[in-house]
Amino acid sequence: MESHSRDSEFSSEVDHQEFEEKITMFLADEETAKTNPLNTRIHNPYQYVYRSDSYSCVLAAKLCLSSYVKKQPKIINHLTDNKKFTDNEDIQIIITKILLFEALLQVVIINLRHHETMKFKDEVDPETLEKFKSDTLLQELEESENFKTKEQLENHLTNISEKFGYISKEILTSWMTGTEFICISAVYCVTQALKRTLSMANLPSDCVKDRENNDKKIFISLAHRIACLFDYLYAACLDDPSDILYQNDPESEDLKLLLDCCSFSMVENLQEHLENDKKRMIDKQEQIAIALRSFKHKSSVGQAFSSFSWSFYYKIKKQKASDNVTFLASIFDKDELIKVFHLIQSSFMEKPESKKDLPKCEVKRTITIPFCQDDILRIDNLLSEDRPEMIKNEFDLPFIKSSDRIDLSTHMKIRVNCEYNWSRVNWKKARLADPDSDCIHYDGVILYIHGGGFIAGSSEFSQFYTINYAKETGYPVFSLDYRLAPEHKFPCALNDCWQAYLWIVKYAKKYLKITYDKIILMGDSVGGNLCIGVTALSIIKHCKIPDGLNLIYPILSFSKVSFAPSALLTLDDLMLSCVFLNTCGDFYAGNDLKKDPPFLLSVNKLPDKTLRRFPPCRFVLAGQDPCRDECLRFILRLRKQQVDVKCTEFTDLINGFIGSERDSYPILESKKAIGVIIEYLQYLSKEDDDY
Repeated sequence: MESHSRDSEFSSEVDHQEFEEKITMFLADEETAKTNPLNTRIHNPYQYVYRSDSYSCVLAAKLCLSSYVKKQPKIINHLTDNKKFTDNEDIQIIITKILLFEALLQVVIINLRHHETMKFKDEVDPETLEKFKSDTLLQELEESENFKTKEQLENHLTNISEKFGYISKEILTSWMTGTEFICISAVYCVTQALKRTLSMANLPSDCVKDRENNDKKIFISLAHRIACLFDYLYAACLDDPSDILYQNDPESEDLKLLLDCCSFSMVENLQEHLENDKKRMIDKQEQIAIALRSFKHKSSVGQAFSSFSWSFYYKIKKQKASDNVTFLASIFDKDELIKVFHLIQSSFMEKPESKKDLPKCEVKRTITIPFCQDDILRIDNLLSEDRPEMIKNEFDLPFIKSSDRIDLSTHMKIRVNCEYNWSRVNWKKARLADPDSDCIHYDGVILYIHGGGFIAGSSEFSQFYTINYAKETGYPVFSLDYRLAPEHKFPCALNDCWQAYLWIVKYAKKYLKITYDKIILMGDSVGGNLCIGVTALSIIKHCKIPDGLNLIYPILSFSKVSFAPSALLTLDDLMLSCVFLNTCGDFYAGNDLKKDPPFLLSVNKLPDKTLRRFPPCRFVLAGQDPCRDECLRFILRLRKQQVDVKCTEFTDLINGFIGSERDSYPILESKKAIGVIIEYLQYLSKEDDDY
């Protein structure tokens, strides 16, 4: 395996600047990609490894600190000059992180100096070690007034731990004294992201008429990113240096296990893919820019009129749309951010031709099922091993006709798609046409759980692909409409999916007149998280375990102290930005749970004794997804527990690609990915003897 050259990247300031310019989300130059630690495109099975050394890391960290102390005052001034930010609690947290970032970065540098005396000699040759010791830049930095004294630093560390409960003063002190060591490779990735983020402060704004207002928005976006990087840096320091993402040995057992169950698919024509992606991003920018203009109108009529008017404007002034999207991260009000996201997601559904474009399907119905109140999930009973009452007893829980007046705390809507009609069910009257009729048998049924960050999404929006799954497999697809945050926090969404799963397991035969051999859970993004959560609950509570999981770029972690290098892609992702993901986590889990999330929320922390009982799992990942690295770790854990697990990664695709075929410029590989998803569904529903 190739490792990053210690001298080629950082031997001079010129090389360092050239390296910085090469960092981008999509790289057409394959040779550049091989030496870029932030790049997550896999050009061969080994290229996903992020690897660095003490010398490269400390040089990157001190260059960041040198740049940061110069630009920090300007960033703070732009925040404190704005009157509407004065009493904003979120702004105050961000300002605090920006002020304390310098101290955290200095602790990193001090710890890296301990690496020099304790571990560094085993890592590099004597010539490089001498170069490290004779480096004058750090000495100059330590002698400057910006480098804090030990007493000042200890005060700052106390302040950090008091302000942010998930940060430990004892751990910070152990790093400063050298009794514990940080994860060099993880920290190196964060310092590169910080350098790139700080370069935003040099962006020209001459092309915008209101230059002063434009500068403010740039620095507000910059402040958001730095606040996220503050958390990333602390979590990166805590990461395990022996983790699969940082291993540098192509013969390691972990790497062999992972590669044994993973395959990687790259676009055949990368240049065409990048050109198409650029056009698609312009379309997305227009949608977001229109939403940013329209969400301020309270009435739906006002929003519709505004959307119609601005759509014409941005068709002509495309650069204006791009400028507005740049400032999406400058929205500090979380409620406003969610409104914008809802408008963006619903923009397609509002097109008059969209519903006519739905694939043909015999059954396209919505039913409502009741909850069993004895089985409602709460924080205090999540880990109870008591079997659900719905399974132990026979209740009268028929489905009813869907209505907007249904109480969602006691009932749940489920959209049913199937290629073949059920003559046994009178869908209009929500009852069996003939209670004495025989059941229809299927090889499998699919429970689909949509994504949307726990705050958006619906079975209606998802049916563009769930209908295809029903047609291609011939199985009934039950798409779940769980309750959304911020009105409904954890574990509401998990409870709803759990209740639906129990109802299908126990009552599908009685009330829908269907039987099946296997039940498959399927979900994308946070839907994948909920699929894993339902599976874990079925194991913990001694119920029927699903027969298979088909997970599409799932989000597995909501912890403040968990880091994976691909998370840095949130700094550039148009939709899955660090601001948006943090907002989703805050709305669904709340700050208290994010400090120490239960493993049914951050499912990547499920105990091994639960994982080893998991059914066959299939993953379809996007190489450009910020959540991709956590998925690789989870897949390896499943593999070590002898679970039947396979993964296909589409290395040049982004989170959300399964809906891209409806775009004006669809992602070229999305049809291929959907084909893989359907193949996985068919495999998971086979008889065991056919495996």
